[in-house]
Amino acid sequence: MIRNCIRTSVAILAFFAAAAPAGVISLSPTDFTIYAGDDLSIGRNASIVGRIGAYDDIRVNTGSSIVGDIYASDDFYGQARITVSGRTVAGEELSIGAHSSTGALWAGLTSESVRSTRVTVGANSTVGNINSAYNVKIYDNVAVNGYIQAGNDVEVRNNVRVAGRITAVDDLKMGRHLTAGRIDVGDRSRGVVITSGSSVGSVYAVDDVIVNSNATINGDVHAGDDFRIGSNSVVHGSVVYADDLYGQSSSAVIDGTIGRGTADAPDLTIFDRMVWDAGRLTRPDFSYGSQSVSVGRGDVIVLDPGAYKDLVAASRGEIHLTAGEYDFRKMMLSDASKIIVDTSAGDVIINVQDKLWAGRNVMVIRNGAGEITVRTKKDIMFGAGADVSANLTAFDDLSIGANSTLAGSFFYAADNLAIGDGVAVSGGGGAVPEPGTLSLLLVGGGMTMLKRRRKAKA
Repeated sequence: MIRNCIRTSVAILAFFAAAAPAGVISLSPTDFTIYAGDDLSIGRNASIVGRIGAYDDIRVNTGSSIVGDIYASDDFYGQARITVSGRTVAGEELSIGAHSSTGALWAGLTSESVRSTRVTVGANSTVGNINSAYNVKIYDNVAVNGYIQAGNDVEVRNNVRVAGRITAVDDLKMGRHLTAGRIDVGDRSRGVVITSGSSVGSVYAVDDVIVNSNATINGDVHAGDDFRIGSNSVVHGSVVYADDLYGQSSSAVIDGTIGRGTADAPDLTIFDRMVWDAGRLTRPDFSYGSQSVSVGRGDVIVLDPGAYKDLVAASRGEIHLTAGEYDFRKMMLSDASKIIVDTSAGDVIINVQDKLWAGRNVMVIRNGAGEITVRTKKDIMFGAGADVSANLTAFDDLSIGANSTLAGSFFYAADNLAIGDGVAVSGGGGAVPEPGTLSLLLVGGGMTMLKRRRKAKA
């Protein structure tokens, strides 16, 4: 019942490559393990298994690991030493800290300013394909296990290794000892400089091509203006330049022909910007009863399904629930209290009109094959050391304290969602194909969505 209610429309994402879209992939919210209608923050050394998303910013702190994809409608900030096994998608800024390891990186959303879009990768990191609607900046000793595409500039520092091609619609600035495939540059004023010690594939430029000393071109050179090659450099192919040849070193080697002519233009086709038409969940109203339930310190009670007022458990109090639906006005669970749920006869649904507050070391234990789903109109707050085996949906904020463990299919907040240091989350969320020549559409139907508000930029 609850799973069908929550499988609703949350967003429309579209990836369009140069070719026509090859198909549409439909996702529902339950394809995300963690979802925030506003900001999502993940603490240090957290471990997340599943896809995560937010309709504003996502921040992942040092040492955390995400086994799945990441979608941030606004910005994504990853600190040092994070690991992301899937792709990371951001509307504007996408930043990966030093010593990190990630899959593909995509930045660019049609609703955002294109000039605010950039991908930044910190030193000594390893990443997959990089796609940016505007700028890309790569620091020292980074390995890119794929290509780089930028709608404006690409800047790479020293000792960067790119397995595929580099496409910069405007300027390419490179440090020393770049290793890359084909280079395509559209800068009409400065051309491209292949730096000393670099080894790249064929080079295509609208303007000049300048090859500094001790560089290697593993293919042809097509310069839309002038060509120059420095000492001890090698071109394993032919060279065509449209205007002048100057400064050719006698120690330079060109395996093929060299001459003035009509140079082939660079291929500056990159991915189109994404389309995301999305909103935020509206708060529901849950009914509740008139009788409150109080559990004393260390006491044990058994509750039948039904409507109650408040549920208040003292320290080490224990509440046993069975298959069915429970309605409360609010829930207050003190330190080390437990909710033990028998799902052998079916799912258990807990609706809370106000908020659920839980102290430290609170446990929600599932016994049986059924699922537990908790929904609150306001906040859900678990203190440090929680152990929760349940799906959680807060129609306000959701926060999980440090060193907690969550196991469930989904964890949603209509507003902000905060996961503390050292939290481990295991959940659902299926795989989505790499967005090459496809569009990706999130569709569905039960919950009302509002247009996602934009936060003012500082």
